[in-house]
Amino acid sequence: MAHVLPGLLLILVVSLTLEAYPSGGPNTGRAQDLKIRQLITALRKLKTSGHDLRSTLYEKQRKERREEADKTEDIKENDVLEETVKELGKDDLSTKHNEEDSLPGDERSINSRTDDTGKDEEEEEEEDVRSDRKDVSLVERLAQKRTNTVADNNGVDDGKQNGNTRDHGHGVDIDRTYVNPNSDQAKLFGQFEVDIHGKKMTSKDLHKEKLEKLIGESHDQHPTPKPNTETEELSQQDAEKRLTRRNFPKNDLLWSNGIVPYEIETGGFSQEQIAIIEAAIDEMRQRTCVDFQPRSTVDYSTLGHTAFVKFISSTTGCWSYVGRVTNDRQQEIGLGPGCVYNPTVLHEMCHAIGMEHEQSRTDRDNYVTMQWDNIKDGENNQNMIKLKTKDTNPYDYESILQYGIKDYATGKHIMRFHDQELEFLADDATTLTFYDIKDITSSYRCSEKCGTGSPICQNGGFVDQTCGCLCPAGLDGTDCSQVVTDPVCGGTIDVTTGPKTIESPNYPQNYDAGTDCAWLAKGPTGKLIQLTINSLNLPYNTNDNRCYHWLEIRYNLMGQSGLKKCGDFTNEVYRTTWDGTPNIMYLMFDSAYADDKSPGTGFSLTVEAVVPGCASSPCVHGSCQDDTTTEFKCLCEDDYEGVHCDQVKASASFFCDFESADTCFFINDDKSGIDIFDWTWHTGSTISAGTGPSKAYNGDYYMYAEVSYRGKGENAALLTTEALPAGLWCLSFWYHMYGAAMGKFEVLGATDGAVWWSRSVDLGDQWNYASIEMQLSTKQKVALLATVGNYFLGDIAIDNLQLQQCVSPVHDRCDFEVGNECFLSQSQTDDFDWVVNQSGDTPSPKTGPTSAQEGSHYAFIEASGPFISDMAVLRSASTYPAGEYCLTFYYNMYGKKIGALDVSTLPESSDIESVFLKTGDQGQQWNQGVVSLDESEQFNLLFTAIRGASYTSDIALDNITFTSDRCGCLSNPCLNGGTCLSNSNMQTGYECTCPSGLSGGICEDVSVDTTLTCTFEDNAVCFLQQSRDDSFDWTTRERPSATPDTGPSAAAEGTQYAYIETSGLITKDDVAKFTTSPMSFEAGDRCLTFKYHMFGYSIGNLSVSYGDTELFHQQGDLGDTWNLANVDVVMSGFTEQLVMAASVGLNREYGDIAIDDVKLTPGSC
Repeated sequence: MAHVLPGLLLILVVSLTLEAYPSGGPNTGRAQDLKIRQLITALRKLKTSGHDLRSTLYEKQRKERREEADKTEDIKENDVLEETVKELGKDDLSTKHNEEDSLPGDERSINSRTDDTGKDEEEEEEEDVRSDRKDVSLVERLAQKRTNTVADNNGVDDGKQNGNTRDHGHGVDIDRTYVNPNSDQAKLFGQFEVDIHGKKMTSKDLHKEKLEKLIGESHDQHPTPKPNTETEELSQQDAEKRLTRRNFPKNDLLWSNGIVPYEIETGGFSQEQIAIIEAAIDEMRQRTCVDFQPRSTVDYSTLGHTAFVKFISSTTGCWSYVGRVTNDRQQEIGLGPGCVYNPTVLHEMCHAIGMEHEQSRTDRDNYVTMQWDNIKDGENNQNMIKLKTKDTNPYDYESILQYGIKDYATGKHIMRFHDQELEFLADDATTLTFYDIKDITSSYRCSEKCGTGSPICQNGGFVDQTCGCLCPAGLDGTDCSQVVTDPVCGGTIDVTTGPKTIESPNYPQNYDAGTDCAWLAKGPTGKLIQLTINSLNLPYNTNDNRCYHWLEIRYNLMGQSGLKKCGDFTNEVYRTTWDGTPNIMYLMFDSAYADDKSPGTGFSLTVEAVVPGCASSPCVHGSCQDDTTTEFKCLCEDDYEGVHCDQVKASASFFCDFESADTCFFINDDKSGIDIFDWTWHTGSTISAGTGPSKAYNGDYYMYAEVSYRGKGENAALLTTEALPAGLWCLSFWYHMYGAAMGKFEVLGATDGAVWWSRSVDLGDQWNYASIEMQLSTKQKVALLATVGNYFLGDIAIDNLQLQQCVSPVHDRCDFEVGNECFLSQSQTDDFDWVVNQSGDTPSPKTGPTSAQEGSHYAFIEASGPFISDMAVLRSASTYPAGEYCLTFYYNMYGKKIGALDVSTLPESSDIESVFLKTGDQGQQWNQGVVSLDESEQFNLLFTAIRGASYTSDIALDNITFTSDRCGCLSNPCLNGGTCLSNSNMQTGYECTCPSGLSGGICEDVSVDTTLTCTFEDNAVCFLQQSRDDSFDWTTRERPSATPDTGPSAAAEGTQYAYIETSGLITKDDVAKFTTSPMSFEAGDRCLTFKYHMFGYSIGNLSVSYGDTELFHQQGDLGDTWNLANVDVVMSGFTEQLVMAASVGLNREYGDIAIDDVKLTPGSC
């Protein structure tokens, strides 16, 4: 006799309700017998737990078994059991089955007892087994129902599993506000959509935050095998088994013969938890050919390894390695608090056999949009990253491996389905889904043993491990050709010859409740099925938005649950998708589940086969328009052509800086199979110290190959989105190869394997520039291939890629000498022409040059004839292709009323862009202009002179050179006294050597203790730059300004100063700015001191600002004197800049403002 607690009579009657295996099959009875034996064994062990169970619970927990299968109400029973547990509310009963902590000592609520009839417990047990009446505790019954029930093909039990009679009378259950969130009933309610004239509502009060599936996902994590060790232990034979199936990564391994040896940690789990684990194992065994076998029973001689899985109690969540990762040791499945639920155990088991998360599929971006801002660790979250999978089966929104769309803790969306009406599917799976089974079946070749005698399955069915067809729910027969429906309605509807109408019984009068009608609409291959709901009126619960009767529409995948609609609406359209079986749609009308509710008028539907048009997304790089004659018309992006916009133009030019993850012409290789893993889009430092960049070359983001946990020789490829036409192509990019175990980085042809560039050496912690020519002998894609070295110190990164067909070198010149060619010509759309081939002085005194800059002739505008603001334009005769260029020229702008000289580019498809602008008198000398250009499309070059306010505004040009080279040091790029050195290995063609306290590519980074000056003297260093964000430029001068009674007569110190010349074309409120951009300052206090001069009766404003904060402001006439300003500047260390701005007053001619002797010193003033 088992031990009985004193003073307490315990009664336990064991009851087990068997549920039919929904798919039928020869092994069903044997599987049920096995489950019975397993449960009885578990109950016998539980009897010794000795934990108190009140005898009053007996009557509350007994529930009479249904006498007939067609009266089974498992959903209803679940709900009652949950409510009973809730009412009892006793902590010692351990009824909170979805909490994370087990009872002390792993004890549960089933205990030894004596029956009140006087029979001892063994006699009672034997009698209960003989009578097939086996009750367990409330907690155990709930656990048993969730783990031992094998649901229908979609994992949904709504009372209509294949071969089962229907369930009735559940209107009262639909009306009950509370529903156990983990019950099949809650799952059914979650599929409802109440539609009232287009307003769509989902069921309320389902408490999805308590779903066992979501609780498990919130603890989910996945360790990775040690880098380059365990993965290298695998045999060559195993390596040949690398998976290429849906959501199986390429570098994960199958378990030999589908056998997974396992152990369960001794003492790690309660008996109830062990029963849940074993039930999940049994489901995997029954529904696939993957067999988790106790390690002690396995014949390892047939497997070629001695590895095994061990289920362990974890303190760090729910986790598993992905695939078999070792040859000769254990690998764990960790199940911590909140993990030992059937969906979570199955989820981790799927990982162990090699499956990745559904949202990590290579093709996931075609189906879901990740909400990275709502995801912990953003794009670095290992459960959300996109992996290398071979997606031969459709994306399954309902998969046991698909995460819910909302974060368990915050309730925020972590992803959105492209079809948001199907988002309910993400929370559905409590068992393996139809496509989970299909995926495992194909990956483990479960049906290969069946041979040529296997049936040909129709309508989305497939041959499973039983060698029979596994059919989508609602279909039956040896080949899935039969529609399960009431004899009075439903069946197969052939729409090949034209549209068909489907109506509910007795439409438009009320139908009789109690009917299940199913239709399968089928069209010809290559077309979609379109459903138009002409009218629908089906009753629903108005408080909780739950359908009493509904129309299920399975338009996405035949093997998934369909959207279940009710309400009152007209003219809604649904189309099948290109996944699965696009020419088939399943419809099911259910008025039987809640036949105790009054019917509506029903529905009228039209189903038809339609041409796909734009629904098939035929335009690869362009937008789509439906077309009645050609089905669709593609409007291609600039660089593409062809019917589907998938052909690269010979004139195409691409640039990618990776600031956006999805807009680059180089993408991760998802289909060619030439690589093993993906490049990673990243910002900041890579995860391993001693390798990889700390930041992007330019901007915030770059791509890199993360080689940790990768085997030597594995590689990652970025491919051009489309094949490039044969010809000579030029590719330039920045790359980073830093690490003691550097592998190889190559640029090669994806088809012929021609290698155009290769590096395999540690180049230190710096970005390097490469510019290469690629002679493509045939049309093909170009690959950037990173190969792993000896160990993890070998990250390779890239940034700022540019690709275009190589063009002949440009070397155009205009010296305006008689008889020499000039690449510029007079514009036909300006106000007057330039005078070319001029020699000596210009005709007007006190303006223009006295001779050419070099040689005998030059070009100029004669300002005596035209009107103020008239323009003369010289335009390049040729249109130049996209690329880098250097423009050098000499200009003369001498005269009191000088207007402006502008140099601009005119791109093929956008507005004019000014690249050089000077205004006002620049002195009698010739001055040199140097402009670096980096154009992304074809363009022309323009020189525009604008006539000033009088004849003293001649502007001249000479010795213009335009080349397809980088300007390098010609443009004086190094700031703050940096020394420029030519370097052809750098993209810019130069590198800067910086003075102490300065760093960066152009000496733009300033330390906190560095002093900067600007005296405006010839050849002196000046930290201020002319802004491009203003109306005109400051002018440097050493004599009095051109206009009397305004401006200084001399510099404050030295011989030169800077001032704004307000004569000429300048107008009131025009602004000239000096800025510290593009410098970056270390955080800290600075003192800005400068001299300023504001003399003239129409003086405007002088201001100093830092970021958005104005630090200094002065306005009006202060007299003919220099003044001193001291301004404290607190620099934040971010990208804010200092700006000194001077504006023009009302009477512009007498408003010259000057500054001199500007200093920025450390500390406060």
